[in-house]
Amino acid sequence: MKWIVEKARRVSGKMNAFTLEEAIKSMKRCLVTINSRRRLSFYIASEIAGPFALACTFFLLVFFMLQALRLVQLVLVSRIPLETVLKISACMLLSFSHYVLPSAFLASLVIAFNRLSSEGELVAMQALGLSPGRILIPCLALAAL
Repeated sequence: MKWIVEKARRVSGKMNAFTLEEAIKSMKRCLVTINSRRRLSFYIASEIAGPFALACTFFLLVFFMLQALRLVQLVLVSRIPLETVLKISACMLLSFSHYVLPSAFLASLVIAFNRLSSEGELVAMQALGLSPGRILIPCLALAAL
C-alpha cells in the first residue's frame, strides 16, 4: 500500500501525508485519465477508419474503370472466358493497392480531421490537455499498419 501513497503524492504534487482513501482516489483519477486517452485514441482511429474504407472503394473503382475497356476488349475480341477475365480483374485490383492505400489514407486523414475541426472536437481535445503530437499517435499507428 505504500507505493500507492507514494505514487499518489507524485501525481498530485502534494507533500503532506495522505490517507489511504485520498491516495486511492488520486490513483483512480490517474487511471481514468489513462483510460480516457485510450478512448480518445480509439475514437480518432474510428473517425479515420470509415472514410478510409470509402476512399479505398472509390479509388479502386476509379482505377478499375480505367482498365475496364481492356477487359471488355479481351472478352469480345479474343473470346476469353468470363472466368479468366474475373481472375485477371482480381489480380488487377491487388496490383492497384500500392496506389490506392496511400491515397485513401491521405484522403481519410483530411476528411476525419476536417470533421473533427469543424465540430470543435480538436479544440476540446487540446483543452483537455492533449498535445497535437498525442492526437497524431493513432494516425501514426494506423499508418504503420
